[in-house]
Amino acid sequence: MTRKLTLNYGLRWDYFSPPSEAHNQWANFNPTTGKMDIPGINGVNLTADVLPWKKGFGPRLGFAYKVYDTTVIRGGVGLFYNASGSESLNMRLARNVPFGLTISNSQSDITPGGTIAQGFPPAPTVNYALANNPSGAQSSVAPNFRPGYAEQFNLGIEQEFVPVNMVLKIVGVGNLGRALYLPYNLNQAVPGATALNSRRPLFAINPNVTDVNYATSQGSANYYALQVTLDKRLSHGVNFLMGYAWAHSIDNVPLEFGGGAAGSTPQDPRFLSRERSNSIIDQRQRLTLSYLWILPFGKGQHFMNVGGPLDWVLGGWQTNGIFFTQTGLYFSPVLATSTTNTGTGSRPNQNGPATYPKTLTNWFSTSAFSIPAQYTYGNAGRNSLLGPGRTNLDMSVLKTFPVHEQMQFQFRFEAFNIFNHPQFGYPNANIGNAQAGQITSIVGTARNLQASVRFQF
Repeated sequence: MTRKLTLNYGLRWDYFSPPSEAHNQWANFNPTTGKMDIPGINGVNLTADVLPWKKGFGPRLGFAYKVYDTTVIRGGVGLFYNASGSESLNMRLARNVPFGLTISNSQSDITPGGTIAQGFPPAPTVNYALANNPSGAQSSVAPNFRPGYAEQFNLGIEQEFVPVNMVLKIVGVGNLGRALYLPYNLNQAVPGATALNSRRPLFAINPNVTDVNYATSQGSANYYALQVTLDKRLSHGVNFLMGYAWAHSIDNVPLEFGGGAAGSTPQDPRFLSRERSNSIIDQRQRLTLSYLWILPFGKGQHFMNVGGPLDWVLGGWQTNGIFFTQTGLYFSPVLATSTTNTGTGSRPNQNGPATYPKTLTNWFSTSAFSIPAQYTYGNAGRNSLLGPGRTNLDMSVLKTFPVHEQMQFQFRFEAFNIFNHPQFGYPNANIGNAQAGQITSIVGTARNLQASVRFQF
């Protein structure tokens, strides 16, 4: 036996710069002045004061150490950056005034007696003066916006069991997301009884601006997992794979592009730290089993080696299956009627731990929640309730009929969710609603059977 250490390393450099090539074609709302910053206008630089970022140093290191001929320890660590995409609507600053104009023409706008074939009136020229007094909803990018990054690391052991052609892997995994994209409404009104717009933070500098979709890099996330894999490689017509994961994910960010259940976005943008909780994708446990079995009947098989007509009937059979069971995902309790008078939703007060009777009419104890006082936010945590888990089994049976050399027919019968196990959706999370705590929907599909014949050549 020879012990052996193998190292792999890499290095990457990432650079982020706002689209300066869009000179004079985009405008960034400035929350300090209440006006639009347009590249090249009024002394604004070509990136509309969104700073370039040049510190994308991303080293990676991995190793493998052979302890014994059948035992290997592997590990790795690395720094990985996310490419900045459209970031939903917030980065599409060409939609801001004075560029984001919606023009509607009809036949009445054409020369009297004319036709559409003669063309529409020319589009109006850009009026840069509109940028000095924008109104309505705006989009803005924080000056220090930068790409998010992930610190990833793992350490595991692999053990091969040669007599049964099987490999066991046990791996600890970590993924720490930092500087993640976190948009929020910078101009969300504070709770109160007066006119909504008068309570907006930017009312004093521009009373005509309503919501400001503000793109920041203030998000963070932690993911840790223990992953176990047992792989029986194909031999004697049998392949088997088992995967189990125990994991936990926490963050303070909603999913990109507005994804996720109600209440997953920041309740009060003034206190973003209070939003750190279970991720909406936090799934604590998942077990997956899959198999492939080539039945040992027919020509060349060790159990019943028969040819001729018997091989046509008994040979060429195969069955496959995939089974999984997993715990539920987390979601947020919300108020059926918000008490804040901010034009946004809010969450209830939580007076004690929520128990889980887990019936369709009473999935969680609504008695643990109450309505907050008028013009106040509730103290219930984001993604603090656990939804139903899922269990499913898919199976298939195949029969191959050889025709000539590389030509063959294959009959397939497949059953999805073969036991017709119900996959329930989230319960109603609207506290104050008569159906709160009730499950009235399903996800996934009911049992589905299908058969097909294919010709391979």
